[in-house]
Amino acid sequence: MKNVKAYSLLVLGSLLTAISVNTFAVSNHLGEGGVPGLTMMSYYLFNIPTAVTSFILNGLLFLLGLKFLKKIILFKTLFVILCNSLFLSLLAPYPYTFITPILAPLAAGLFMGAGIGIIYQGGGTSAGSTIIAEILNVKFGLSKSAVILATDLMVILPSGLVIGFEKMCLTIISVVVGAKAIAYISEGAKPRKSVLIISPQVTAISSALEKDLARNGTFFTGEGSFSHQNQRVLFVVVEDNEVLTLKKIVHAVDPQAFVVVMDAQNVLGTRFAG
Repeated sequence: MKNVKAYSLLVLGSLLTAISVNTFAVSNHLGEGGVPGLTMMSYYLFNIPTAVTSFILNGLLFLLGLKFLKKIILFKTLFVILCNSLFLSLLAPYPYTFITPILAPLAAGLFMGAGIGIIYQGGGTSAGSTIIAEILNVKFGLSKSAVILATDLMVILPSGLVIGFEKMCLTIISVVVGAKAIAYISEGAKPRKSVLIISPQVTAISSALEKDLARNGTFFTGEGSFSHQNQRVLFVVVEDNEVLTLKKIVHAVDPQAFVVVMDAQNVLGTRFAG
């Protein structure tokens, strides 16, 4: 049953990315980063079907990544490549041209990001830049997100010569929307923040947070690098919209408290909830 769900997600994600490319992006003469962007440029310049170029490029990258990716990921990646190429072929006769130009990159980015995010949820990869990022991470320790961004820009910026400056700018909007959609699906609809609070009054601050914000935290002991004295530190996780209230509560107890607010990725469980 678990495998059925995983592969259903891979199929759905592949369908959404194909809709993004053929139905929204190509139909409105937009570009994209990575392999999808190259498939579009091949279509604009040489009229090669996106399904053909996508299958060839992703296939070559798949062969390149054989020794770097785990077997289960390789199999799911191959499955995604086949599904995506199939959907690209089936959707070629169904373009949609937006009357309002700004809606095209929003739709293309939303479907692309949602598709990739759903593929990740299914335990697969979208091939393309993801495989390149995995290889460079294994061999040279380079950041995967930095590699993906670099490869996207290497395609998007030159694409301006083919689709024009205005369409290139709209493509950048599409990529940003896509990144947000991926984050939304991967991290959930409720962004959270992790907070470190250093103060002689952390016990009182913790009590105030529990009373006024219904948030519990965790104490741990740290040593000051200058004073070399032990001091208690409070760690707590809150919703994104609770940060301002937390700061007010902390300031009311100890105006000199040292507070660090950080993004919290993929928070699981309810231990810190009130």
